[in-house]
Order: sequence, then C-alpha cells, then structure tokens
Amino acid sequence: MMSYVDSILEPGEHIRYRTTVSSTVYFPALLLAVFAFGFLIVGANHRDTEEFFWFLTIVSAIAAIGAFIPAWFRRLTTEIAVTDRRIILKRGFIRRSPSR
Repeated sequence: MMSYVDSILEPGEHIRYRTTVSSTVYFPALLLAVFAFGFLIVGANHRDTEEFFWFLTIVSAIAAIGAFIPAWFRRLTTEIAVTDRRIILKRGFIRRSPSR
C-alpha cells in the first residue's frame, strides 16, 4: 500500500527524511498503566481496603486504554516528510488535512 506522501510526490522530487509523531504521545497512557499496576499491588497487600484498590485499578486501566487508543491512532495517521522541495505534513484518516 502506497503512503500518502509517496502518492503526492512530484516527478523528480525525492524524500530526504520521513517521520511521524513522537512516541511521547504514549506517555499519559503509560503513566496511567503504572498507576493501575501500583494500585493492583497495593490492593493485593491490603486486604482491609481491597475493594477500593480494585476499583482504582480498574478505573486506571480503563483510563490507560482510553488514552492509548487515540495516541496510537494519531501516530498511525500522521505522516511527516521532508523532500528536496517542500515539507509535507498529513494528519487524519478519513478527512485528511495536508499542509504543504
């Protein structure tokens, strides 16, 4: 499957550098997952408040998944390229918004 950048190159134009959004977009999801794991460990060691920590674990895990999916989709649907003539930025999936 041809990428968007490859499909709009002009004749004789060459890609010098290709990238996407930085992987730091996953940081909030990773932080929430660490909290969920921490709540799971603490809840397993404190039997008197186990239900409360299970609740916090589930909420944090759902929030981590909820933060991961948009970050993954954003990274998947963003293309950045530098050619010998221009800079190309493509964002979006169905409704693309290219910047030239």
